[in-house]
Amino acid sequence: MQKLFNTVTKVWHNVGDSDVNNPVYSTTDGTEIVEPVVVEGYKADAIDGDADGLVQDGTPFERPEGTDLTAEEQEAAVVFRPKPKKAKKSSK
Repeated sequence: MQKLFNTVTKVWHNVGDSDVNNPVYSTTDGTEIVEPVVVEGYKADAIDGDADGLVQDGTPFERPEGTDLTAEEQEAAVVFRPKPKKAKKSSK
């Protein structure tokens, strides 16, 4: 027997082998599992080593001491954004 989710009644059931392939049953309840984004270099417990009021100076994660970045802010800080290309000057 397997424990499967009934997508009609929204209840988990112990289902026998004969019902496992019934389209009414699913192995999940339909909720999406979202894995947290792990951003390398971000330190939630960063220390202000030079007493300037900022932590992680000179990094994309620089911020005032005592604050944290949300997961969205962390991800946005490391997203690659190419610099716009400057127009080449004509040699005429």
